[in-house]
Amino acid sequence: LSAVQSKATAADLQTSFRQASEYLSFRSFFTGFGPSGKVIPEIQSFGELEQAIRKEIGKAERPAIMLSGGMDSAIMIPFMPKGSTAYTFTHPKIKKDEVAIARRYTDKFGLEHKIVELDVDQYFEVMGKLMQNKGMPLSPAEPTIHILAMAAAADGHSDIVTGSGGDLKQGGYTKFRKIRRAKSFEKKLHKVYLNPQKILVNGTGVQHVLEKYSRLKFFTQLIDAESFLNEVGLEGFAHDNAIRSAGIGKISPLATVVCPYDPKKNNRLPKAFIQEFYRNIYGTLPPKKLGLQKPNFALQSYRPTRPEFRQDFDYEALDFNRKFLVFSLERFMTEVGLTTPVLGPS
Repeated sequence: LSAVQSKATAADLQTSFRQASEYLSFRSFFTGFGPSGKVIPEIQSFGELEQAIRKEIGKAERPAIMLSGGMDSAIMIPFMPKGSTAYTFTHPKIKKDEVAIARRYTDKFGLEHKIVELDVDQYFEVMGKLMQNKGMPLSPAEPTIHILAMAAAADGHSDIVTGSGGDLKQGGYTKFRKIRRAKSFEKKLHKVYLNPQKILVNGTGVQHVLEKYSRLKFFTQLIDAESFLNEVGLEGFAHDNAIRSAGIGKISPLATVVCPYDPKKNNRLPKAFIQEFYRNIYGTLPPKKLGLQKPNFALQSYRPTRPEFRQDFDYEALDFNRKFLVFSLERFMTEVGLTTPVLGPS
C-alpha cells in the first residue's frame, strides 16, 4: 500500500473500533454521525404541550398510534382523530403485556384497538433491511416497531404517532441524569449496556464522546447529562428508521419540544411534567411501564463467532436486551460492514 492508502486504512480502522464501541456503550454510532445540532423549542405549560401535540398529529392525513401501557403514548390518545386505530403488541410467551392497560385508553376515547402478535421469525428477518437503511446496528425495540409500522401501513394509514422522545427530552433515564463525573457516567453506561473492552478484541472506551459533554467545575470533569441525552441519546434514531423503513410517516410530538424540567422534582418523579399532564387527562398517575414487547426468550444459546469478539466473556449470562446488542453488531459486520470489513487486531 502507498503511504496515503496506509494512512486512510488506519483511520478507517480506528473509526470502526470507535463506532463498534459506541454502539455497545449507548446503542448508536457517534463517530461519523455526531449530534444533529437541531434546536428544540422549550415550552412552559400544559396548554403549550397540548398545542404542540395537536399541531403534530394534525399534519397527518390518516394517522394511527403505536400504543403501549406507558404514559408517553397514552397522553397522545385524547388528541387522535375519532375512530383512529391504536396498535399494541403482545406475544403468548410473554406473561405480562400491556394490552389491558392500552385498551382502557382506547375505550375511554373511542379509538379502534388492534392487537399485533409479535412474530419471532419476522423480528429477526427484518433486521437486515433495517440495518442497511440505518447504516448501523439496531436497538432491541427497532424490529418490533417496524413490524407494527408495517401493519399500520398495510391498513392504509399515512403516519404512526408515537410517544418517542419522552424519555430523552422530558426527564427520563434518571439513573444517568444523577451522575455527573465523566468516569462514573461511562461506568453507568457500561453497567446498563455493555463495556466494549470486555466484548471486543479492540474495544475502546467512549471518553472521546463524553469529552464533548464534559465541563470543568471545581477542578473536576463533570458531564452535561442533559446535553448528552438530548443530542446523542441512547437509541440512535431507532423510531425514525423502523417506521420510515415501512413506508409510513412518523409523528412524535414529544421529540419536538422540551418540557419544563426541575432536577430535584424529576429525581422523585421521573418525567414529572409528563406524569402530571397524564394525571390531568386520566385522574391518576400512570401505571408502571412494562416496556415494548420483544422476544426476550430468544438468543438464549447465542454467542458471537467472528474474530472481533472476545471469547473469554460469558455471553450466556446477558439478558436479551444486552445480548441483542452483540448479536446485532455481529450481523451488521457480516451483512452490512463497518468502515472496514473486519475489526481484527491492529
